[in-house]
Amino acid sequence: LKGIVFHASFKRHGQYDFGSYKRGLACLRQEGILDEELILLNDSVYGPVYPFEESFEKMTGKGDFWGYVSLVSRGVPYLSSCFLVFRKEVLESWVLDGFLYRVKGSYERGDIVTLFETKLTPYLRERGFEYASYVPEEDHINIFDQPLTLLKKYRMPLLKKKALLRKPIEDLGEVLKTVEREAPELYKEISYTPYEEKLFFPPSFEELEASYREKEERLKEKYERGEKLKALFLITNPSMFPSFPLFERMKEDGHFKPYIAIIPDLRWPGKEEEDLKVFNEGLKKMGFEEEEILYCHKDERGRWNDICKDMDIVCYNTPYQLSSFRYLPRYAAGRDFLPISVNYGFYRSRYDDKILALDSYRYMWKAFFECEETLAQYKANTNGDGRNGVISGYIKMDRLNEVEEKKSDRKRILVALHHSVEGGANDILSLGNFVRYSDYFLELPDRYPDIDFIYRPHPYLFRMMEREDLWGKEKTAEYLEKLKSKQNVFFDDSSDYFPSFKNSDACIQDCGSYLVEYLYTGKPCCYMLKEESDIDRKFSKLGQDCLEQCTIAYDTRTIDAFIEDTVIKGNDEKKEGRLAFIKRIMVHYPHAAEAALEDIRETILKGDRK
Repeated sequence: LKGIVFHASFKRHGQYDFGSYKRGLACLRQEGILDEELILLNDSVYGPVYPFEESFEKMTGKGDFWGYVSLVSRGVPYLSSCFLVFRKEVLESWVLDGFLYRVKGSYERGDIVTLFETKLTPYLRERGFEYASYVPEEDHINIFDQPLTLLKKYRMPLLKKKALLRKPIEDLGEVLKTVEREAPELYKEISYTPYEEKLFFPPSFEELEASYREKEERLKEKYERGEKLKALFLITNPSMFPSFPLFERMKEDGHFKPYIAIIPDLRWPGKEEEDLKVFNEGLKKMGFEEEEILYCHKDERGRWNDICKDMDIVCYNTPYQLSSFRYLPRYAAGRDFLPISVNYGFYRSRYDDKILALDSYRYMWKAFFECEETLAQYKANTNGDGRNGVISGYIKMDRLNEVEEKKSDRKRILVALHHSVEGGANDILSLGNFVRYSDYFLELPDRYPDIDFIYRPHPYLFRMMEREDLWGKEKTAEYLEKLKSKQNVFFDDSSDYFPSFKNSDACIQDCGSYLVEYLYTGKPCCYMLKEESDIDRKFSKLGQDCLEQCTIAYDTRTIDAFIEDTVIKGNDEKKEGRLAFIKRIMVHYPHAAEAALEDIRETILKGDRK
């Protein structure tokens, strides 16, 4: 970089982009060379796709500082820190220096986002400075989810790397074609990225069809020779294993050899290897044999091992880009195995339209769905034609039929709490009411001492609450200790929640898939919502139909009435309609896994790809 830059510093400081911004600004102050504007740019983006001059001209005179995209955290807008421009008034005030001076010690990436990126914009606003966003805030464009819209509609110069590597909801092929057309040299640089970080250049559907036919023929030959087909099931958590019944059916079939692997969840940086150790021990406690478990680990260069390479079939249980690229469904197309997907949840929200448009589904050999409604939703939203969609029924729920109910003379209520306490990934997924009702949930067992309460939080709820910007570890631990100390409380954090379904008489919840899943029990449910508009705004037609089978609660008084009238007195007015409704969604129950396995066998042996 000599002769190109004024100053270059290479040193690990554990403070990510804000630590480097602090050092860079201090260097400029020391040399006395700050002019009219200061640009802060980090390496989380590719660019420029379009000339920077266009956006600078558009932003002339707008705001005391600006960035390309405004995001929202807990209802407060902030500018993405990948590219920020500060004008003379901000620089002369030294308020930016004061903010960056707070960056001390070492941090995890999530802490940098929470403590600094989301706080910088409101910090400057509180001191009288106005910000501006290149992409209009009212358009609600997400820098991670909509790279194609940002390029085509706004001619944004920068392309977020994670939009391509983690969780895009727009056509990747079109994104890359746009980059190739507008910035061919940049396109070449992206295509030469090292393999561990390389973008996925998806094959055409014609190429996929041909490769799948070849693989089907190869597997047919193995099957007929009596060789077992190796199938790998990838999950992030033992409690989120929706394809377990399919694993069991394959094991019983005799023609398959199923394996399971816990893959690292990279949403919790620094904790993924610790979680792997705990979760793998959990698999053994659940009864999985050592030879059935494959282990993810890093090599000496820090790369995750490729456990999929020798498999015949790989089953993905989540469409999200949460892990290393080696374990992601978007990277399955074109490999030597046949990829299939089994949904970890029953689709019932409006946001699911975006999820179903992911490449995670359209490049699957087979994508199994729960019923006619969810398959139709997939076909209406996928960028492909949806021909790989198969109605198997909700595979996860097969196991509910196998759980034996333990009788009790006391009423038992399941309290299931979602983790989206600060809005989740977006407003549509904002379901959690825990912060709003935390005191009420703590008092509930004391108010109804003759009822046993089964508390079943989402696996990530209290991990979220431990964050310093929410409750912190100490307050969270104190709350859990108080809750667990109550004699009529059973705290269920096990990997299997179906016993809690079977052993409860009713449910109070604000979860996602549980809305549909608990209906399988035929028992009454009270569903907590923040406001009435949530029904149309957040739930699909199927989700709204499910809500009609529940008591909807917007306050604690309705919850109390549900407990007293429906649970204690037995006035279950929705029972008849609820039992009629669930027959519509319980396709192939409790044999959905067998239906899926039969479809796999038929396709391999007969080549029937309808």
